[in-house]
Amino acid sequence: MAEYDDEEKLAQLMKPEYMSLEESIMKDGEPIFRVRRLPWLKEKCNKAKDTFEKKYSDSLPANLRKLKRKRVLSAEPSERKPPQSAPGWMLNKTWCDNVNSH
Repeated sequence: MAEYDDEEKLAQLMKPEYMSLEESIMKDGEPIFRVRRLPWLKEKCNKAKDTFEKKYSDSLPANLRKLKRKRVLSAEPSERKPPQSAPGWMLNKTWCDNVNSH
C-alpha cells in the first residue's frame, strides 16, 4: 500500500469497527451502496482503505467484478463514534479536538 506499508496497521484498519457505514439504496433502479465515511478517521487511513479496495476489486475475475455493487460516497458522514480501543495513529485530530471542546 502506498499509504500504509505496515501490514499490521492495514489489517487493523480493515476490521469492521473501522469500516465506513454502507447503506443499500436504489438509484435509477439499480441497487448501490451509499458509503458514509467515519469522520474521526484520518484521511490517510481512508486513502489506504480505498487503495486496498481498488487493488482487491481489480484482482477479481471480470464476471465477479460485474456482480459487485456500485459504491457512492455520501456527503453525510457516519454518526458512529470511534471505539475506545481505537489507536491514536488512525484518529483525525481536528475531529477529536472539536468533540473534546464541546
